[in-house]
Amino acid sequence: MGKGGEVSGDGAKVEEENMAAWLVAVNTLKIQPFRLPPLGPHDVRVRMKAVGICGSDVHHLKTMRCAHFVVKEPMVIGHECAGVIEEVGSEVESLVVGDRVALEPGISCGHCKYCKGGRYNLCRSMRFFGSPPVNGSLANQVVHPANLCFRLPENVSLEEGAMCEPLSVGIHACRRASVGPETNVLIMGAGPIGLVTMLAARAFGAPRIIMVDVDSYRLSVAKSLGAEDFVKVSTNSQWTISPHAYGVSIGSSNPTLSSFSTNSLYHWTHNVGSTTINRGAARVTFAKVAFEFSQRIVSRIRNTD
Repeated sequence: MGKGGEVSGDGAKVEEENMAAWLVAVNTLKIQPFRLPPLGPHDVRVRMKAVGICGSDVHHLKTMRCAHFVVKEPMVIGHECAGVIEEVGSEVESLVVGDRVALEPGISCGHCKYCKGGRYNLCRSMRFFGSPPVNGSLANQVVHPANLCFRLPENVSLEEGAMCEPLSVGIHACRRASVGPETNVLIMGAGPIGLVTMLAARAFGAPRIIMVDVDSYRLSVAKSLGAEDFVKVSTNSQWTISPHAYGVSIGSSNPTLSSFSTNSLYHWTHNVGSTTINRGAARVTFAKVAFEFSQRIVSRIRNTD
């Protein structure tokens, strides 16, 4: 990522050229110069020290799009990041040079009803690192609003700081679903976000967590991290239950619950979710559906004995 400015023969400091990872075509990244915008009075310049690779980055790399975000011109990727402050704007008082910070990658408008209501993540004018056409943070340095840079405690590494963004997804989900000591939780998907959501749910006090995935290895990782029960979705679109699920007695080595097909699950959750009308409300609806569905799965597991 670079090592700062160099010194010329006459002793004068020569500023380094800021470089970044540019996505220029399918499966093609190039390290090229990245010109930073001028430092505003409320901005900071941050030297990147750790940048995570998100699933959205992989989608952009492989297909030049992620959902309706399409890469139409070369773009710097990356958004899960942490670094060290190298310069602060004239009005910045909360941070100083040398501070280790995690960066909130989304810059909202600050004026819409969602921003004013404290739900800036729903801002329709959001400018998000590494979501076209906004350049990301896989670079030597970036310029970012100071109020979106959060100082890391001494006992949190920069690599852990870069993971604050994905971890926040799990924390937000648990808050929206009111997870607590009396909440059993079903998490559909045991990838990185599913796993951090599981860890968050455990920290929120959830006594029982059920993980669902199509991949045995991911489920084994979930088990090693403390999931009590796990459900593997079979390739024939039917739910199969692990014979080693905690607290579950199963007669055969690979029983199939045909009533829980992936297709019917999709239509059930989709139809329930479509009844919501407020932006952001579908998350709570889905959380409630997941809770109901987890109870049905647990009930059906017990009835297979």
